[in-house]
Amino acid sequence: MQGSSYAFGVKKFLLIGFLGLSLAQAGDIAHFDFVGFSKNGAYLAFGQAAIGDGTGFPYAGIDVVDVAKNTLVASLNVDTQTDNSSTAAVRAAVLTKAAPMLKKYGILIGNQGRFVAGALGGAQGAVMDNTLEFSAKGKAYRLELSMRDGGAETDCDGHAPQLMKLTLTGKTVRVLQNDTKLPSSRRCAADYRMHSVFVSDSSMVVFVSVSSDGFEGPNIKFMAVTARL
Repeated sequence: MQGSSYAFGVKKFLLIGFLGLSLAQAGDIAHFDFVGFSKNGAYLAFGQAAIGDGTGFPYAGIDVVDVAKNTLVASLNVDTQTDNSSTAAVRAAVLTKAAPMLKKYGILIGNQGRFVAGALGGAQGAVMDNTLEFSAKGKAYRLELSMRDGGAETDCDGHAPQLMKLTLTGKTVRVLQNDTKLPSSRRCAADYRMHSVFVSDSSMVVFVSVSSDGFEGPNIKFMAVTARL
């Protein structure tokens, strides 16, 4: 992805490839951006950007996930410390900076596969779900998200951090993710909701919103849970 073809890809990504969800409420509410799958569906990349709660400066990041292993394999972040910078500018900057990383994993910008369930195209503030049903490869599937307390955390505004479990039911029941402890990025997670589900051949990704307490209201970030169907 170099030269003019990459520049065109950047423009397409920013204009129509992004889902660009912006929830109209206080706090650090991320714009969610699905970059795309790799050609073989082995990897995917997604990004998010927001104005930092408490700092007022925009930031953006892009993560690359191994679909079969449901593990983060690479990430890149761009932070600004200037008042005149915009979220759109930071989103463009992180995409440009991430070009070598995306090339390494064969990510194709805009290769989002097929949207099968969730909040794509919904209005701002659209309700997200903890149960979703969809069809793929001629089979019916059901996703269920549940939460449980993750123990005491004195810095989480009086609530226990929440662990997440995500189950996929088809002909069999598969647990796609079952937290036993939380990474630092979700240390005070208060709530989870499935946002959207995409399928590309046998690769699936479930994007999940993660809500936590912020200075001016709830902070909402996004994570990906992946699997092979």
